[in-house]
Amino acid sequence: MSNRSIRLYHAVNTGLFLVLFNLHLIGDRLAGLGAKTVVLTGVSLSEGRTGIYGLDTLTGQHFSYQNRLIPVSYHGTGDLFSSVSIGALMNGLPLDEAFSIAADYTAQTIEVTMNNPDKPWYGVDFEATLPDLIA
Repeated sequence: MSNRSIRLYHAVNTGLFLVLFNLHLIGDRLAGLGAKTVVLTGVSLSEGRTGIYGLDTLTGQHFSYQNRLIPVSYHGTGDLFSSVSIGALMNGLPLDEAFSIAADYTAQTIEVTMNNPDKPWYGVDFEATLPDLIA
């Protein structure tokens, strides 16, 4: 991985959908703070969907990825997303692919946790989904 800084931000879902123009503007302003890559999580581009929006300032590429919105919230999902993203990048995957893998894995882990009758009270049950990630 090159010497680049990556900043992850979480956009709280307020029920208002951010338009793409505003996302470009937010991405550009955050990049102006020095990050070469900006990723916003929790971005809803359409009703019933949530995911990520990103900007690679080295290439000028804006990218987004959406999953089905899962109507629960757990501690640790940002840490999980960040860890999987960095792991994918360290394995040479391009930004958009690394972040889509992280988004899919985070969503899968939230869903597995939500459906687990013995779910942990302290966060997501990522141990249950690790075999899927490393397969």
